[in-house]
Amino acid sequence: MKKIYFLLIWIVAALATMAQAPEGFKYQAVLRDASGEIKANTDVEIEISILQGSASGSAVYSETHDAATNGNGLITLNIGDGSTTDNLGAIDWSNSPYFIKIRVDGTVMGTSQLLSVPYARYAEEAGNAFSGSYTELADVPENIDEDYTDDFSGDYNDLINVPDLSDTANYLTSETDPVFDASVAGGITDADTSQWNENTRKWRLKESDALYYDNGLVGIGTDLPTSDLTVEGTGRNYDVTIRDHNAFMAIDGQGTNSGIQFFSDGTYKSTFYYSPSYERLSIFNGAGNGLTLNESNNLGIKTTSPQTELHVNGSVRVDETSESPDPKTIYGNSMPLAYATVNTNGSILSGYGVESIENPEKGHYTITFSQRWSGHPAVMVTCYNSSPAAEIPTYYAAGGSNVVYVRLADGSGDPISSVFSIVVFGMPFNQ
Repeated sequence: MKKIYFLLIWIVAALATMAQAPEGFKYQAVLRDASGEIKANTDVEIEISILQGSASGSAVYSETHDAATNGNGLITLNIGDGSTTDNLGAIDWSNSPYFIKIRVDGTVMGTSQLLSVPYARYAEEAGNAFSGSYTELADVPENIDEDYTDDFSGDYNDLINVPDLSDTANYLTSETDPVFDASVAGGITDADTSQWNENTRKWRLKESDALYYDNGLVGIGTDLPTSDLTVEGTGRNYDVTIRDHNAFMAIDGQGTNSGIQFFSDGTYKSTFYYSPSYERLSIFNGAGNGLTLNESNNLGIKTTSPQTELHVNGSVRVDETSESPDPKTIYGNSMPLAYATVNTNGSILSGYGVESIENPEKGHYTITFSQRWSGHPAVMVTCYNSSPAAEIPTYYAAGGSNVVYVRLADGSGDPISSVFSIVVFGMPFNQ
C-alpha cells in the first residue's frame, strides 16, 4: 500500500468574536498519496500540536480531528475546535516563536512556523472594522508579528473581493500525474477500494478473489483459514502445483517431527513423517507400524527397527508367477506352496500350508493343502527311518486340485509305515 503524505496549502484566518481576539484559526490542506494522486473522500485522523520555541519544542496545545477529504482531496478544519483538554486561549502569543506540527493517522507529516495570524491575538486592536477591497489596501506588511502595533484592524468578513477558497473544484480537476497514471495503481477504481476490508488485520483483493488474509492466517479459495495456510480446492486434478526446473518442497521441523497428515472429511487417516530422534522416515495408518526407512536405509514392514535391507515382521505373499524365471528374482512359483514332516500315523510334525492328512490304511496318505495350484504341481516325497531301508514313495496329484495322494512301499512293493516329508511347488491358483 502506498504511503500517504500531505501537500500543504496553508490558509490561516482569524476567527474573531466581536472585538475579541480570535479563539481559533482555519487550516486547509490537500491529501495526496506517494505518487501525488489526490486522495478523495478519505477518512483520516489529524493531530495538531502547537510547539513553543522551536520545531522540536514543547507542546503548549494539542487537539485531534476526525476529518474527511472532499472530492478533490481537500481537508478544511478549525484549529481550536478539535478534541482536546488544552485551552487555546491560554497561549501567550507574545512568547514567540511558535510552530505547528501535523500528524495524520499517527504519522508526523511535518512542522512549520506560525508567522502571523495567531499573533493578531496579541495585537489587542480588534474592533475598528473596515470595509474595502483587500487588493486595494496599501502598505500591507508581508508578516504581521508581535512588534506590529499600527492601528490596522477590522473584521475579515467585512473585506470584499476576497477569493472563495472553499470552491476548489475548478482549479484542481485539471491536475494530472503521468507517472502515476502509467503505474498499476493508476487502474484502481472506486469499485476496487470499496472491497478493501476496514479491519487492517484482514484483507482480500476483491470479493470474488481467492486470496484472503485473516490475522496471520492465509486462505486460498476460502475466507475461513484454519491454519497458517489453508487451501480450499475447486475440483481440479491438483489443488497445489509446484513448477520449477528443480522442484522440491522443504519441510523443516526445526529439531522436532515433521511430515504430512492425511484426512478424509475431517477424520484423520494416515501420517507420513520424519523423526529426528530416531533418524527414520515412517508411513503408518493410525497407531500401528507401517513402513520405516532408517538411517542405514534399511526398509522395515511392520517394524520400526529393520535389521537388514528388507525386514518384514510378518508374512510375504508373492502372486506373480513365471515359467521363465530370471536370476535373483522371486516369483509366486519359486517358493513352495506347502511342506510338511508327517509321522507314521499321519499326524503333522512340522510344516505349513497343510489343511489335513488322512491315513486310511498302512502306507496310504491323503494330504489336503490350503493352497490350490494351477496346472500340475511338482511334489517331492522323502521317507526316512532310524534304520534306512529300501523305501519307495510315490504320489499322485491332479491338475488344478489341492490334494496329493502318497503311497509308501518297501523294495517288494508291500505297504509300509514310515515318517516322511513332502514339499509341493506349483503355479499358485489365480484367486
